[in-house]
Amino acid sequence: MRQGKTHLLPFKNWTYPIGPWICVILNSFLVLVQGWSCFSPTFNAVDFVSYYIELPVMLVMYVGWKVFKRTKTVKLDEMDLETDTYVAEQEKPPKTGWKAKLRRGLNWLV
Repeated sequence: MRQGKTHLLPFKNWTYPIGPWICVILNSFLVLVQGWSCFSPTFNAVDFVSYYIELPVMLVMYVGWKVFKRTKTVKLDEMDLETDTYVAEQEKPPKTGWKAKLRRGLNWLV
């Protein structure tokens, strides 16, 4: 959307661009409320750590990767969306005849 290349997407989602944002918000909400039981009726520290340990672990992994590999965060407007893109080949018409049927049968068995 930023670079005007949405017309090149092979699949279109009818919820785009609002749908992905709704998914991010709902998943963030689920991560935050997954451990609600550790707060009620009294706070349980062991449950709190077991429910929310993935948040600092993911942050440490992200920062560690950036430091270890010395990678930069690329802005959305500067991302290369054209190099190494997959271009589907035109589909060849299916072969007919007894050899083609035998080959399809053998491929199905294997």
